[in-house]
Amino acid sequence: MRSIFFAAVLMLCLASVSHAARLDTSFNFSTIETANFSIHFHQGLEALAQKAAVIAEQVHGKLTAEFNWQPEEKTQLVLIDDSDFTNGRAVTIPYNTIYVQTVPPSIASALGEYDDWLKVLITHEYAHIITSDPVRGYWKVIRSIFGKPLPSSDPLSQLLFLASAPPNTFMPRWWHEGMATWSESEYTGQGRGKGSYYDMVFRTAVAEDQVPRVDEINGDVPYWPRGNLPYLYGYRLHKYLSDTYGKDAPGSLNIAHSGRFPYLINAPPEDLFGGKSYRELYADMVVALKKEQSLRIESLSRAPFTPLSTISKMGENLTNPRFSPDGSRIAYTRRDPHDHTTIVITDQTGSTVL
Repeated sequence: MRSIFFAAVLMLCLASVSHAARLDTSFNFSTIETANFSIHFHQGLEALAQKAAVIAEQVHGKLTAEFNWQPEEKTQLVLIDDSDFTNGRAVTIPYNTIYVQTVPPSIASALGEYDDWLKVLITHEYAHIITSDPVRGYWKVIRSIFGKPLPSSDPLSQLLFLASAPPNTFMPRWWHEGMATWSESEYTGQGRGKGSYYDMVFRTAVAEDQVPRVDEINGDVPYWPRGNLPYLYGYRLHKYLSDTYGKDAPGSLNIAHSGRFPYLINAPPEDLFGGKSYRELYADMVVALKKEQSLRIESLSRAPFTPLSTISKMGENLTNPRFSPDGSRIAYTRRDPHDHTTIVITDQTGSTVL
């Protein structure tokens, strides 16, 4: 029994150390306080943190008005430079918190078209906060008593979490990512929704008659465009609702869902949009998308095309091409989920040189 006790204590200690070491222990963090944010940053990010503080307050004013929700607490905005990849993450339990990797996006990524990459990231992640945090009615009373508890392994805490978590937390992924991507496209100078990459994906899907059904867009798929589906078609649905039913449509949905039982998601759109469910609204969006892109495809088909030849079908993503000075060789990055990222050099025929 004593050995079991000491083993349990050791496991708890190791778990605590692992959790504490989530961020680089060499970072020394400082904090800037604004009216609605606490911006945490480590050495080397002082100027960026000052910029983030200004952007965050501007975004707060726009999104709280758009989505009809004012958080009761400050949002913790954590800026980190420990990766070569652009990313952000937002959580609302137990505290409203945003993590931003402070790296400008690669031009080869879906985020590669931007006017201000930091503004795009903060807008996207804060939209997650504003659309996940709202509570009305029963859930507002429960929050006033218990706060926002995190679930743990014991059944009681899991039950408390299910009884107190904001209803919007349980909305489909396409709803969340669509709201956030619509926000970044609506409230910044660019955003993914205004980029040529998204337009190309929609146009290709229409041209190949491969527009996914609404039940196919909630998660990753093992083929292109992989994990982008919730962002792409969630964005397009919310844009359609805003264009068709008025600019206040996303905000009205946000508040309508925040007082209803989770998973029963069709009552709010039916109340707001003439009795139509999300499935019916998605079908309407697809009709509009096909009409728009068919006109574009017809226009492009009348233009001259540059002949193309495929030099390799190995790997999932072939990106960042660079040509030798004499044009005889090409180097590119090959990425594959089943292998390591590799730099490949070929000749003009695609035969591997290195």
